[in-house]
Amino acid sequence: MSFVAVAKKDFKDSVRSRWLWVLTVLFVLFTAGIAYAFSILQGGGANEELTTLGLLFFLQSPAALLVPIIALVISYKAIVGERESGSIRLLLSLPHTRRDMVLGKIIGRSLSIGLAVITGFAVALLVILWRYAEFDAVAYLLFVAITLLFALTYIAVGIGMSSLVSSGSRALAAAVGFWVLFEFLWGAIGFVLYWVTNGFSLEGLNEGFPDWIQFVQSIAPGTAYSNSVVALLPEDPTANLGGGAASTDPPIYLENEVGILILLAWLVVLPTLGYLRFRGTDLS
Repeated sequence: MSFVAVAKKDFKDSVRSRWLWVLTVLFVLFTAGIAYAFSILQGGGANEELTTLGLLFFLQSPAALLVPIIALVISYKAIVGERESGSIRLLLSLPHTRRDMVLGKIIGRSLSIGLAVITGFAVALLVILWRYAEFDAVAYLLFVAITLLFALTYIAVGIGMSSLVSSGSRALAAAVGFWVLFEFLWGAIGFVLYWVTNGFSLEGLNEGFPDWIQFVQSIAPGTAYSNSVVALLPEDPTANLGGGAASTDPPIYLENEVGILILLAWLVVLPTLGYLRFRGTDLS
């Protein structure tokens, strides 16, 4: 279980890192601030209209923006930073394999971001109990769980990128490129695919995208996160998340629950590709 030793060391190093505490404070201010701001927007103070469910649907969009940033900041140099400092040779001289390093780094950084996310939601809970008339513990725990999965997904993406490249600048560029592509530009992929497959024409687009194009759009981690929230939480008539399938009777691969599987797939695919590349890299 050599990867456990790597994970323990990595987590201890993260806890001593100033960045982790800065990001934890940022997430605490974010979650508590959103919880308080939502209570103001919904009536100016504590009242019987304030519900946990309404807050969670309101919170998921900004969380989908901030959580990946925090995860990538603390993960993109996990492997390549060791290479640049030369400490990777010392680590690999111990009974650790390169697989142990990748897996241990994922676990260690996941524990780090888990600490930040749980602390943030714990403080937000205090605001909810103070300002809100209703608290749904099950919905809140489910939202925290799916947000943790989303955070771990981006930790895995960052470490995958860190394993694929040979310098911190390239790892940063790859991580930022992934985030911009899938969280900002991926929505346009549907139009591009429709245009190409429809004979370089957008005619008929008013009838909606074909199911397979909707599925391609849904593989973005942020969209998968939003769909997972819709799948796990009870329906809230005041919420309008978007990102779900437009069809009233979608095929099974467009069901919101598939978002959870997509997040799990990202959690595995990028680190695996990074490890396969890292395994054959000459570190001399």
